[in-house]
Amino acid sequence: MRKLFQNLIEKRRSYRKYTDEKVSKEDIEKIVKAGLLAPAGKNNKHWEFIVVQKPDLLKKLSNAKPVSAEFISEASFAVIVCGDSTINPNTWIEDATIAATYMQLQSEEMGIGSCWVHMRTPTHESGIMSCEFIKSEFNIPQYLSVECVLSFGYPNETREAREYGDFNKQVHFETYE
Repeated sequence: MRKLFQNLIEKRRSYRKYTDEKVSKEDIEKIVKAGLLAPAGKNNKHWEFIVVQKPDLLKKLSNAKPVSAEFISEASFAVIVCGDSTINPNTWIEDATIAATYMQLQSEEMGIGSCWVHMRTPTHESGIMSCEFIKSEFNIPQYLSVECVLSFGYPNETREAREYGDFNKQVHFETYE
């Protein structure tokens, strides 16, 4: 019998097309709480999440980087994932990334699609970094850094389960061969 987690990680895909159906408040909370359960360096759970549901704000997020973020405006909601780099300067990016991944896995289990949108290093059309544009537009305190934006919604597309990479080429035992 196939394990539940194995099935979940094989099935999870990025969705960029969503139906008009809204995700309930209870389901949003369940997804965000999954992020709060993620591990962090020295157990300093320093991340903070901004849940965005208003269409005008989703549109603003979709314009945060010039290419490949437009679909955020069609999502039911998005989560801006931030971390405090002053608490964990060596691991804040990894910690925020793991929290984001937990939210994506939780949403997949619930039949809600998601997509990771990288925002830490791209540049907004104004010339400032996308993460700084988001911080300004969403009143995010200076001590927080934006890692990514996750979009969520009921998928309006079908994606096949993921296939494994090439185990014999990508996995090495003891030393790189």
